[in-house]
Amino acid sequence: MTATETEPELIDSRRLFKMLGVSEAHGFRLKAAGKLPQPVRLGKSVRWPLAEVRAWLAERGPTGELLTAKEWADRRRK
Repeated sequence: MTATETEPELIDSRRLFKMLGVSEAHGFRLKAAGKLPQPVRLGKSVRWPLAEVRAWLAERGPTGELLTAKEWADRRRK
């Protein structure tokens, strides 16, 4: 990324799964199981807020496990 380019505010599944270090198939299994932050729907597209994903990754459990969408939402409300 050059100095004039900025990071997108919303990322697609491919970038999210790359950030997580998982395959596309496993990423979609995580999504189906509710283990990813809640995505944003834009027409037929699904995107995740980059800031939300980074905060979610920073809030891993004590053994490194990722929070489910419900656990993450509950923490955000506190």
